[in-house]
Amino acid sequence: MARILLVDDDPNLLNMMGQYCGSNGHWTCEAKDGARAFELFQAHVFDLVITDLQMPVMGGLELTQHIRHLNKHVPIVIISGASVEDIKITEIFLEKPFSMNEFLNIVDSLTQ
Repeated sequence: MARILLVDDDPNLLNMMGQYCGSNGHWTCEAKDGARAFELFQAHVFDLVITDLQMPVMGGLELTQHIRHLNKHVPIVIISGASVEDIKITEIFLEKPFSMNEFLNIVDSLTQ
C-alpha cells in the first residue's frame, strides 16, 4: 500500500483519482491547491505525489520546487491539459485527458 498525495483543483478528477487509488489498496490524501498540498506534504510521509500543473494559489511547478527542497527522491507526476512544450519538466508528465488504466499503470510503476 502506497501513501499518495493527490492535488487537483477539479473536484471530480480528484475524487475519481482517489477512488481508483483507494480501490487498488493505496491510501490517499487530497488537496485542491498546491499551498494546501505542501502543508500536507510537510505533515505526512508520502510515497508518491500526483499534481495538476495549473491551479489557483500555488501551481504544480511551484509545489514541485517546494517538495524537492524537502525530498529529492519522492516520485512526482504532473498532470495537465495544457501544452507543456515550452516548460522544462523533469518529473513524469501525464497529459489530460487520460484513461484510468493509464493513470493506474503509472501509479503502479512508481509505487512498487
